[in-house]
Amino acid sequence: MEPFDINLDGKILTVTLNEDGSYQVHDSGVLLGTLMPELTDLGVQWTTLDLIAPDYVKQIGELIEEHSL
Repeated sequence: MEPFDINLDGKILTVTLNEDGSYQVHDSGVLLGTLMPELTDLGVQWTTLDLIAPDYVKQIGELIEEHSL
């Protein structure tokens, strides 16, 4: 899959799908972090090992899901 852009509060982030199913998120070419979707009883939960606020991770994850539909 080719990289794609998402718009989060006026900020354009570039998202790249990795072979392992995780997503790298870049802001102006700078890596913000890697997000991983986890399927739970509550639906898809987005996690990261990087220093990104959980609410921000959730918002980015939701935009990735919307793009994939």
